[in-house]
Amino acid sequence: MTNGNKRVLFRIRGNAAIERTSALKNSLLKLLYDNTIESLQIDGSEISAIDLSFLQIIVSACRSFSRAGKKLQVVNPSSALSHTMELSGFSHQIHCKDCPMKKCALLNPVQKEGV
Repeated sequence: MTNGNKRVLFRIRGNAAIERTSALKNSLLKLLYDNTIESLQIDGSEISAIDLSFLQIIVSACRSFSRAGKKLQVVNPSSALSHTMELSGFSHQIHCKDCPMKKCALLNPVQKEGV
């Protein structure tokens, strides 16, 4: 477990596609390695376009946060996020293979932000 106690709300606005994957990954890595943060909520309410690269980054981040003893949640999923999860098959999975979390950040999004 980390020594931190800070919760962070990370908003993603607009396009969440391959063009922004590198920036998203770098931002999430910074938050992962910040020892003052123990919980991260990704607010997806303003995502207007999304592709599988975004979902892959979130799944990877979720695993990394879990291994570090931190919590990651997706909150306020937009219709674009929900639709892409449905089309991709993510919404049909019970949890990601080898994921140590009992509740997947993608499969159990919170409808209202809880920070």
